[in-house]
Amino acid sequence: MLANAPVNPQSDANTVSLLSSYLFTPHLIVVFNPQGAQMIIQTATVTAPVDSSELRARFFHTATQILIRPMPQPDQDVSTAGVDGKYLLIKRLLPLFDRYATKETTDAIRAQFEALGAIVAETVREKDVKKTQIGITQDDGRKEREQALLDQIDHARTSAERDDFYVQLALMIAEKGETRARDFADKIDESELRKSVRAFIDASLVIKSITKNDATRALELARTAELTHILRVWVLTQAAKLILKDNRGKALSLLEEALAEARRIDGSDPDRPRALIAVANGLMTPDSSRALQVVAEAIRAANAVDGFTGEDGQLKISFRGRGLASIQDQPVPEFDVAGIFELVAADDYYGAIELARGFQAEAPRVTAILAVSRSVLAANKK
Repeated sequence: MLANAPVNPQSDANTVSLLSSYLFTPHLIVVFNPQGAQMIIQTATVTAPVDSSELRARFFHTATQILIRPMPQPDQDVSTAGVDGKYLLIKRLLPLFDRYATKETTDAIRAQFEALGAIVAETVREKDVKKTQIGITQDDGRKEREQALLDQIDHARTSAERDDFYVQLALMIAEKGETRARDFADKIDESELRKSVRAFIDASLVIKSITKNDATRALELARTAELTHILRVWVLTQAAKLILKDNRGKALSLLEEALAEARRIDGSDPDRPRALIAVANGLMTPDSSRALQVVAEAIRAANAVDGFTGEDGQLKISFRGRGLASIQDQPVPEFDVAGIFELVAADDYYGAIELARGFQAEAPRVTAILAVSRSVLAANKK
């Protein structure tokens, strides 16, 4: 990719931003649009950056070749980032150039940054990109950023401007897993915007609680949060898994609650069979016979949904506001067909095959049969 990008005439600032994520922020992707708005895609599971001096050197060589290209005339600019986005992308990555790139490369990028700064509007030059620099700057300075946003709220000229600052503040606090993010979200005047931010924050907080294995906090948050059906099923099933060893009765109760929640999902929604599969996964250890009943129900639900494949299970939460967007993806293997059929096959090979044949669509049926085969081969190998 680093070799191909410079020779591709369509490569632009966002190409550089996406390539940088492989090396420096595998958990975070940032793209800019021509109006200077940023979209942040952050996974719930943070992975370590790639530690390779050779790849870093090649990245900065590639990035410089793309970023110092002459800007086309405004009416001929078909790039995804435009002038404003290119300026903000360089501003975001400058700490990396300062830390890792050669002086010659850094000087060339700074010269381009200053040249662009003379073109873009003052509002673009003053735009804060610290939120996009998570994992890039040595110290993200969150306390200072929080205080700066509070100061800006105090001096906001309009209600809409004040709302924008509250959005930034609420999202920033939510990243730390702190429930006080809800307090800032509730101060947003515009009702639809407030509702959208609160939903994103609630979802983010419960996901963070589960990923930290804190079932108690996740359930407390879930009781007061406006969650989607599929997210609530995931929280309940994951919490049940965490407490099963110490409290089997409570775990089974949570799984029954999750089952009821799964059945509330519309019959044409592919999330319905995914949710039922997640419940069956949770039931396999404490009550395998009940799990098989739920698997059968999941198969019936899958047959009622067009295009269900039984793969790529994930949770996606997103927020889009004025000039700011954030997306989080959480892979959920418990939503997939393969996992549950491996578990069923380990218990009852012929029963698993019979269940797999219940899928009317080829994709989930083949996935299930392959999962059964893997389970048997693994057992034979042992």
